[in-house]
Amino acid sequence: MAGIKLSLRTLLIWHFHVMRAIAMVPFSLSSGTPQQSQVYLGVSIALQIVLTIWKSIKAYPMLKISQWSVLAVAPNAQGLAFIVLITVIRLSLITSTRTMIKLLRYLTLKSVIDPRISRSTYAFLIVNMSTMMSNIYLDTKHSKERTDIVYFRVVMNLPYFITLRVVSLGINVALQYIAADLKLQVRELIYLDEKNLAVTSTSGVLPSNLQLNKSGFIRSKLHRIRNVRMACQNIHSAFILPVFLFLVYEPLELLILILFALYAQNIQTVYGLLLFIIPGLVHLWLILDAPTDYERTCEDGVHLIRKLITEVGKEEQNRRKEVWQLRGIQAELESMPRFTIFGLFELGRHCLLSMGSLVLIYVIIVVQFAGSGTPVTCLCSGTGNPPH
Repeated sequence: MAGIKLSLRTLLIWHFHVMRAIAMVPFSLSSGTPQQSQVYLGVSIALQIVLTIWKSIKAYPMLKISQWSVLAVAPNAQGLAFIVLITVIRLSLITSTRTMIKLLRYLTLKSVIDPRISRSTYAFLIVNMSTMMSNIYLDTKHSKERTDIVYFRVVMNLPYFITLRVVSLGINVALQYIAADLKLQVRELIYLDEKNLAVTSTSGVLPSNLQLNKSGFIRSKLHRIRNVRMACQNIHSAFILPVFLFLVYEPLELLILILFALYAQNIQTVYGLLLFIIPGLVHLWLILDAPTDYERTCEDGVHLIRKLITEVGKEEQNRRKEVWQLRGIQAELESMPRFTIFGLFELGRHCLLSMGSLVLIYVIIVVQFAGSGTPVTCLCSGTGNPPH
């Protein structure tokens, strides 16, 4: 571990290898270049078929409703929704393998950018891993089956435990990396050395391998920013359906978990539910916060490029070519894709208020309905097991 540099780029590449290990992104490496592998694709499809059959068998008892009340139907509905959600997300990512490979190739491009992992990302990693291990521990602790059967069930459920974590963390870290890349390209354009017709790096030192004229350097930055824009489009294309499904599912999960917490008969049940509420909130924050830094970087980049165009245009008439190239970079930054979900709404922190108010409204409605004379029974009371 001492020779491994922990950075966003390294984390993302590891992330892709984890997704390949759980049969979500089938690819192989040929001379260090990621390529689509028909062998891995066949294994991924076969494993997904096995997981779907396994989960269908486990979900069949959920269709048997012994009591038609809100709290009797809700946990079964939530469990079925979770199985459908994970299955569709995994199939969606498998069908988006080519897009994901293009994104992985962008990450393996030779680049001077290698941003470090932020403290908040470390915190989210720790929370995700600790809650996942706690859920697995509780799932095995309360089981009365044989040990070998319990271990087999844990192995079969592991891809379902990991799927939402790799999706939420993947889109967040990928956009962090892209934002850092854009910042670097714009910053290097600002540090143009007009007298020596060369470019200085962000440290102020003139690299020996960058003895380029301004026009050629600006052209190279334009090409790099276009690669970044294509990477953004690949992220949007690959993750739009999983993100949409998760945003539809998460309010339902939070509603059911909050209702169970309200009607719990002991404090242990509430503690058990927290192990599901906290990861759900973490996944939600990672997804909704993902475009924030990226969009701010695009807006700041457009402002700085406009300022640079004005300064360059004032100096010499024979630098019109540079001005047009800078305008091309400005157009690329302005056309960076926004993360809209099927044209319905734009992904961002502002969605938290809408989702929170939606969950609160339905909690109030269900509580009033339950208190109006309809008997309320909580199936999880006294067991300590969450509705999953």
